[in-house]
Amino acid sequence: MQRIRDAVKSNPSLAVSLAYQARRSFPDSPHAEERDALLIDGLINLQKIGAARSEAEQFLERFPNGRYAVHVFAMTGASPRPKGPPGR
Repeated sequence: MQRIRDAVKSNPSLAVSLAYQARRSFPDSPHAEERDALLIDGLINLQKIGAARSEAEQFLERFPNGRYAVHVFAMTGASPRPKGPPGR
């Protein structure tokens, strides 16, 4: 986690790579919320806004009231994806 934190601004490409690797290796880590928020920050720093927004939607589904939810929303404007069939 510290390597991701350290790299998110100075080397966002590395931070994103480390975050994806950590997610694959430890999907239910106690640090999953922070890891995924840093992943979103890294994607934003790489100007990959579409990917950041997609990750943010998933993040807000998983952690709607988490300690990074307001930050993720502020950075991306994303909200959780609607569930169920689309309305008419």
